[in-house]
This record gives sequence, C-alpha cells and structure tokens, in this order.
Amino acid sequence: MRVPFFPVSCLWAALGSITAGCVLAACGGAPDEAVCAGFKTGHFQFRHHEPGFHLSWLISRTDSTQTETDQLRGDVSVLAVHWTGPCTYDLRLISSTKPYPDSIQRMRKTVPLHTEILGGTDGYYLFKSFRDNSDMVIADTMWVLK
Repeated sequence: MRVPFFPVSCLWAALGSITAGCVLAACGGAPDEAVCAGFKTGHFQFRHHEPGFHLSWLISRTDSTQTETDQLRGDVSVLAVHWTGPCTYDLRLISSTKPYPDSIQRMRKTVPLHTEILGGTDGYYLFKSFRDNSDMVIADTMWVLK
C-alpha cells in the first residue's frame, strides 16, 4: 500500500539539504492519521552518515515497545513507546546492552524522547525528535523495511 504525502516537487526538496521543518512548511501541514498509522508498528532502518560519523540501526516497533539494534556495534536497546497523538510518540529506555554512563542511562529512562512524524510514503518517513532538557533537535529519515 502506498501512502502518499508529498507532491514530487517536495520530495526532491526533502532529498536535498533542506531540513524537515522547511519541507513541511513548503509542502503543507501535518500528515493525517492514515499516513502515521502505517508507521506505528513494523520494521525500520535509521542511517546517518557524515565524515567520521556513521550510524545504522535496525528498529522493530510494536504498539508499545521499540527494539533498536546497532548494526555497527551489535548493541541492543529496548524502549517503551507511548503514542501521545496520531503522529507523535515518546520513547523511554527500558534496557540496553550499550554501556552508557549511569547519568545517561538515568536520563534515557526518565526523560522521554519526543518524536513527531512529519510525513512520508510507503518507503520512508520524515521525523523530528527532541528531549525537554536539551536544545538538540534531530530531524531525519526513517526507512521502512519490507
């Protein structure tokens, strides 16, 4: 099933170096519930590559948990998923094999990572994530695995 969201001209903008927020502003409002419903469960991949920094995570999500496997190091994290709206959810760490410092473990268990799905197709979705106690915002692409 193909879930349309962006017109072709906006997809090209999304593939360039424009942030997800600019794409959303240029292409219209937030996605409807039907678009986001397709991303509530399933298997996904998150990849981020820049010089000297590479991430690749396999993600398996049910309606209440998300398991993230680091493809480069083999670490596995299990997170609780709490859907706060049709296109928004919070993640909190339940357990991880990655040896985070105690302060990071505590923060990941107590301060939720807020995520908003900005739109997508049957092959990917755009998202932004942030924590209340941080100025850092991540806006990127989550790839849908078949």
